[in-house]
Amino acid sequence: MLWACAVFILLASIAGFVTGRGWWKTSQEDSPPPDLPTTAEQRAAALRLVDEAVTARHEDRIQGSVNAITEARRLAPDLPGLDVFVGEIAWERRDAGTVRRAALEALDGGHNESAAKLLLALEKWMTRSGQDTAVLGESVRQLLGEAEEASLSNAAPFFFHGEVSRLLADGGGAHRKLLGALHRQTPWASTSLLEVKLQLAAAEATDLGRAAIAAAPTDAASALLRLRDTLLAAGDLREPLSKWLAVSPAFQTDVLMQDLAAIRGAESATTLQEAREQNQPSVPHGSALAGQKFDAD
Repeated sequence: MLWACAVFILLASIAGFVTGRGWWKTSQEDSPPPDLPTTAEQRAAALRLVDEAVTARHEDRIQGSVNAITEARRLAPDLPGLDVFVGEIAWERRDAGTVRRAALEALDGGHNESAAKLLLALEKWMTRSGQDTAVLGESVRQLLGEAEEASLSNAAPFFFHGEVSRLLADGGGAHRKLLGALHRQTPWASTSLLEVKLQLAAAEATDLGRAAIAAAPTDAASALLRLRDTLLAAGDLREPLSKWLAVSPAFQTDVLMQDLAAIRGAESATTLQEAREQNQPSVPHGSALAGQKFDAD
């Protein structure tokens, strides 16, 4: 809680927190008068700032990202998507209060209903500590269902719906939702990651004695399942880890390491952490390529 508050205070000091309307908002004096429409030049400049904010976010320059979004809103306060963008940053930082405020601002403005409902669901799940998980889970799944209905082509609500269903031991529901996310993936997103997630969901459901449906595993999924079994048995991870790293893309490996590290009773967290620190995904952040020179061919 203290860490989340520290992040919130830092971002508030960057963007200028005023009158409780949200740290990503500028003051009324800094915004154009409501009777003056945004000019084409202002809108173009605001869009360039949004692009700058996205770049800064992926480079983990949060201050630069928030500054760019703040200036974009000053230039074009009617530009949609800014609240959702801030909500996504806050979710990555586990700042639940800001996630909720940003999502509600987006809904109040009639913008990005699907993304806003998804953020509300994530905030509710993030703050579930001390609550009845089964009851809360149904409330979260209802919000995710509303996010799906608001934009049937949006893969993200289906993915998180599948993840929550998996954590609630609903193997069939997890399979349907993750498959729905898989079918909605854009060409540049990783369908192979979702195929592996489907295998993990089926394995976890089987462990709990629940019926599970999954297609034949890919090489990467088979290697990960073997590594998972070794983790659960507290065995030597070196061989299965090496074989999995050999067939799994770097970015996918970085994501799935988090699932492996969360396995209850795993006594090899140090080995996984060392492997994760050595793994440098070059997509989408590109940090592994920084400063390198390449031949023309």
